[in-house]
Amino acid sequence: MMIQLLAIAFGGAFGALTRFGIGTLVFKSWLPFGLYSGTFLINTVGCFIMGLVFVLFDLKYSALTSTSETLVAARQFCMVGFLGAFTTYSSFSLDAFKMLDQGQILNWGLYVFSTLIVSILALMVGVWIGKQIFITI
Repeated sequence: MMIQLLAIAFGGAFGALTRFGIGTLVFKSWLPFGLYSGTFLINTVGCFIMGLVFVLFDLKYSALTSTSETLVAARQFCMVGFLGAFTTYSSFSLDAFKMLDQGQILNWGLYVFSTLIVSILALMVGVWIGKQIFITI
């Protein structure tokens, strides 16, 4: 268990630093999406990597991953640590893919649209509360 926790911690640190680096580089360049081009690129790349890693650990080597502590730690490093810190959008996309893959179309629709809407509303509420607490004081 300690090896898995360390793998997640190191993966998270690496993912966060990579996100910062890419975001900084892209932010300083011009792309069609303006200020949000870094986030768009990071989310897209993160989803692509999540797809590759999912196939590798959960499909191709699923039997080995469940029995090898090293592969479990590698999976945790990549999927939970690195991609979790690099972008949470990749995890969301993987969950949505699994629902579609299992034919759960209604659940998929509810999950995708409610996640997007509730997340944006939660952010708006957080901004409003933050303004009330931090700006009016």
